Amino acid sequence: MNSVQQAEIVRQLTQQIDSQKEQLLRLQHEKEKFMMEAQMLKFRKDNVGSSDLTASDSSVNLAEGSASLAEHSSTQTRLKSRVTTLISDLQYADGKAFYYQAECSALHLRLQLAEEDKDQTKLHLSDAQHHIDDLKKQLETTVLQTNEQMGLLSEHVATMNEKLQDKTDEINNLKFELQQVQLQPPSMKVKPSKPSR
Repeated sequence: MNSVQQAEIVRQLTQQIDSQKEQLLRLQHEKEKFMMEAQMLKFRKDNVGSSDLTASDSSVNLAEGSASLAEHSSTQTRLKSRVTTLISDLQYADGKAFYYQAECSALHLRLQLAEEDKDQTKLHLSDAQHHIDDLKKQLETTVLQTNEQMGLLSEHVATMNEKLQDKTDEINNLKFELQQVQLQPPSMKVKPSKPSR
């Protein structure tokens, strides 16, 4: 993984974390709103219940008491339904908030691991570069030494060739002298001269 890919991953993870944080804050605001609304409905319910009881005690008309009781029952049913809905929404918001919090924690951990991996990669890259530099220096030294040895060897071969050529010339001269002696009549043969060393 190169540095460009790591930077892109870090950027994406940061964006995801920011998005999850915004959603978490929004859900927390909704949760607080639902809780306040539930408290207000509970307060209204208590007030309606107490006023209905007072009215029913002080009422002389039986029909009005029955109507008030029916209205109280209907209001109580609506309030219970609304409170149940709000509790369900609140539980859902709590679940979403917990999910997004866990998701943010996981993304944060992934971001930390990506940063650590980036640092490790930089360290390995630096070590590899130092090793390459050392190998280059060793190669340059080896090339110089090899060139020096090849130069010495070439000089040695040239010297040996000169000596070999001298010996070859000397042998050819001796052969020529030998042939000349062999071609002379027996009375004119003289001993060949010793080759100079």
